[in-house]
Amino acid sequence: MGRLRGVVLWTTLGVGLWWSPGARAEDAGGLIGMGVRSCDDLSLAEVSAGRGDDLGVLALRRYEDWAAGFVSGLNLAAGRDLLRNVPFGGFMRRVSQHCADHPRDDVFTAVNSLLRQLNAPEPE
Repeated sequence: MGRLRGVVLWTTLGVGLWWSPGARAEDAGGLIGMGVRSCDDLSLAEVSAGRGDDLGVLALRRYEDWAAGFVSGLNLAAGRDLLRNVPFGGFMRRVSQHCADHPRDDVFTAVNSLLRQLNAPEPE
């Protein structure tokens, strides 16, 4: 029961942070992993991976794994697919584009921004 309570707590905190407009990784307190890295770092990993550099490929996979885990946790907390049937590869391309356009953002902000765009309330 304690483990379930912990999962509920973390997913509730994650959803609350996800819905916070302008939330950044630095505001998340305990956020760890590749999401706290800058978008510029993600872009550099992509360039390195594109050249076939093994370390670049591994770094890029770490960003993808972090984003997949973050989105999966939010999906569980929300009880629905927050990617709205967008293939994960396409989602990550949009994260990469956000990072290219906003290199000073962190990866968490890029992922969070796109999730909010995909799940914007329908106009009435």
